[in-house]
Amino acid sequence: MKKKKRIAVLVAIALAVPGVGNWDRQAADAMTADTAQSSVADITESANQAELYHKVYKENTAGHISYSLQDDTGNTLSRYTSSAAAKNKRSMALPASYDPRGTEQETPIRNQQDTGACWAFGALKALESDCLMKGILTKDTADLSENHLAWYAYHALDDTTSPLYGDHMSRDYVSDRASYNKGGNADVAQAVLANKWGAVAESEAPFDTASNMASVMKNAASSLRTQSLIQLTDSECYDPYLASDITSRNEIKEAILTHGAMDVALYYNPNLSSRYYKETNGVYASYAYDMMGIDQANHCVTIVGWDDDFNNFSKDAPESGAWLIANSYGTNYSKDENGYFWVSYYDPSLCEYYTFEGVSADTYQTIFQYDGNGWNNSLRSPEEVKTANVYTADGSQQLQAVAFYTVKEDQPYTVDIYRSVSGKDPTNGTQIKEASVSGNFAKTGYHTVQIPKEVRVADGEKFSVVITYATVDDSACVPLEGQNDPQNGHCYSASAGQSYTYFAEDAKWYDNTAISVDGVQYDLNNACIKVFGNPADEPVATLTPTATPTVAPVVLPPTKPSTSGTPISTTKPSTSGAPTSTAAPSDATEQPKRTVSPNAGGRYQTKIKAKAKYTIGKGEKITLPVTVTGGSVQAAVKWTSSNTKVAKVTNNGVVKGCKRGTAKIVIQTVDGKKKTIRVTVKKAPKKIKITAQKAKIKKGKTLQTRTILSKGSASYKLRFVSSNKRIATVNSTGKIKAKRRGTVRIYVYTYNNKKSQIKIKIV
Repeated sequence: MKKKKRIAVLVAIALAVPGVGNWDRQAADAMTADTAQSSVADITESANQAELYHKVYKENTAGHISYSLQDDTGNTLSRYTSSAAAKNKRSMALPASYDPRGTEQETPIRNQQDTGACWAFGALKALESDCLMKGILTKDTADLSENHLAWYAYHALDDTTSPLYGDHMSRDYVSDRASYNKGGNADVAQAVLANKWGAVAESEAPFDTASNMASVMKNAASSLRTQSLIQLTDSECYDPYLASDITSRNEIKEAILTHGAMDVALYYNPNLSSRYYKETNGVYASYAYDMMGIDQANHCVTIVGWDDDFNNFSKDAPESGAWLIANSYGTNYSKDENGYFWVSYYDPSLCEYYTFEGVSADTYQTIFQYDGNGWNNSLRSPEEVKTANVYTADGSQQLQAVAFYTVKEDQPYTVDIYRSVSGKDPTNGTQIKEASVSGNFAKTGYHTVQIPKEVRVADGEKFSVVITYATVDDSACVPLEGQNDPQNGHCYSASAGQSYTYFAEDAKWYDNTAISVDGVQYDLNNACIKVFGNPADEPVATLTPTATPTVAPVVLPPTKPSTSGTPISTTKPSTSGAPTSTAAPSDATEQPKRTVSPNAGGRYQTKIKAKAKYTIGKGEKITLPVTVTGGSVQAAVKWTSSNTKVAKVTNNGVVKGCKRGTAKIVIQTVDGKKKTIRVTVKKAPKKIKITAQKAKIKKGKTLQTRTILSKGSASYKLRFVSSNKRIATVNSTGKIKAKRRGTVRIYVYTYNNKKSQIKIKIV
């Protein structure tokens, strides 16, 4: 595989810890903030191996599992883009408060009893509410089984004929009863429900004490696993880091009005009532101020409403406003008012905001799938990546929808379907052009896309579904099942000929069971693609194969994002069959030896805008600005590094800091220009502090902030955010401009997502 070093593998380590998000009622008395610990799974990595990111989980004695994608130096890969919130303009008129209690939109308060299954309650309450809003369920029937979800999440499939056999989470436990306290999160819930394992009605698997449920479920018929009343179609994750930002808050409010509720994680400890909770006239409210952050989140609940004027907390919150929370401890729990309580918009432990959407399970009778445990790894490349699954039809079928995951926000995609596929190329068949569809998902998560025209396939016919992931912020991230890691909890099974991945840079398909990156072969198992449909009403004739391009058409990002998966345009195949080059890569690895093409006829005109010196942090990536007229940067510019152990550079001019030191980057253009850039690499920041000379500024005035990084570190790129742009804005250098009276918070983020904030009053 050529140019392998430009591809990175984001390795998501399996569930290695008791989760964060289910409050274990038996352990409640012993729970304190000091019990929270971090656990990082290690992977041996050679110096020349592709860049690795791990799913790092947070461990405590509760049950909700939180994770982040980090490399070995602790740098965090954000799935969230700074542009996502700005692009998603509010389309609803939002009231100052919304409270569904006592209405037909209210689903009852549940009780998780002696279990740590709050993650199942949070997810299913959100799904119930969505189906209630759509009229799929009524207030009387909106009761889905948390027992079913929690049990089958941690019990492996025993049907050896199933394509999902061998895919399961293998976390150690001593008894079936203990499986209800193993922890989980929205990620786990979406993976299980996406298999069409549930959701079933509560009556099919009633919730009870852990021991009673275990004794019933271990003797249940194997067919119970695949029963469904509601089929999950979408689950979308909202950016947790800017939840106090008014734009992000409005997105969450709009989602609640649309779907009825939203699953969320937070820090919750009923034994610390005097510290975190205040009772006034029967109302309980929480603001954990700066003591408990996302890393301490240990409980999953459901947001069902809000009040912008609420400000009755045990500790003064920055501003008024709170979410109405439905808990899962029953209606008589002492620290809740009939099962509800309020949490400040600014509570720093709030995270993992997820919506869950569903349809009636009989909408699609047929499902083709290989992934039974969701995605755990992600391939990351500087150019677009395609991934595909090849299936064999069991009986004549009508294919109607395709489902897949996205890792990053604002993700452009294309779906293509091929019939009568043969060989080791999933596009070696007849492309059904009328079924191709492109779009953009503004949020990360699991999505179902209706294809514009159903595809009919014959009994025994091989067909393929190809998903193209275009670049976002100069890289494409493709979720795959990933490597087997039974020690840490994720087990996968795949066979050659099922799943493939295509890299635009060398125009070749690779079987997922044997992808080689930088000389290291990975078994990344199956692509996470599912196909839904129904048996055909009459037999379908086998299609006679016709010649088609071997490369699926390139996806150009649509101008407007869509969170619903609504088709934006239908793609057309490239006349040349060759992929179009994309933006500069963000995975800055050393380029292969190459020469600059001759500047025939003065075709290329270049301009070097790069500065003479740059100081960056370890793991940080920057693009050196060079413009080319008449062709591509790759063809017109040669890049070299004097010390690739310190700083590497791609043939698109993306520099990555590898270790502390100094390196010279030489830029040589085809039209005779040459410049040497000095790059100094320092440590990655462990923290950042933002300060200002004043805490108050007058309307219409400006104020320059100052940032201080931990000693010996650097972050060339800093991102500044205002919590309320109507009150004050902040530019890329940290200069605040006061617009109207009020209080605003200014946030700053480093490239590795370390953050700080200040509070400014506009007078």
